[in-house]
Amino acid sequence: IHDCEFSANAVDGVWIAATDAVSITACRAHDNARNGIYIDSQDPSFALKIREVHVLGNTCWNNQVGIVGGNFNATNIEPATYGNANPDVLGALVIGNNLHDNTDYGLSISGRNICASGNLIANNSTSNNGGGGILANTGYCRISDNMITGASDFGIDAGGGIFLDISGNYVNGASVGLNVGGSQ
Repeated sequence: IHDCEFSANAVDGVWIAATDAVSITACRAHDNARNGIYIDSQDPSFALKIREVHVLGNTCWNNQVGIVGGNFNATNIEPATYGNANPDVLGALVIGNNLHDNTDYGLSISGRNICASGNLIANNSTSNNGGGGILANTGYCRISDNMITGASDFGIDAGGGIFLDISGNYVNGASVGLNVGGSQ
């Protein structure tokens, strides 16, 4: 999916579900009711997974969340049971995206073997609404060399993550720059 625009949709700009080897590059996703780019299967049988996803060089603004890769609901049914037990996304690169002015988070990742690097994440959420730059409820992932700015509750919220490599990020303006507590 290359050089597309997704705007003013009732739910998500683009939804990638239960697919392998998808690339989303140089797209613009804005003014959607929920997510700009949404990658998740939500399969309660845990048979459908998403692998080998590339999300590169996109710009997302004025959504609830700019880019979502996976979910933190371990059962994929409601009511939710949160945890890392059954990841939907198994292998993704989220690199070089411009995520700004989204109401909850710029980037939300949950899964295994995800690399989020070199993203510009600015002015997402505001103080006191619980959001921020990156929400990382992941396992065995890398979050590196991102530029995260703006007044929000969290720069990087990795409180639900396990076995993460977080390095080289710049966080400025958040109430809490990096939250790594609570995962075990």
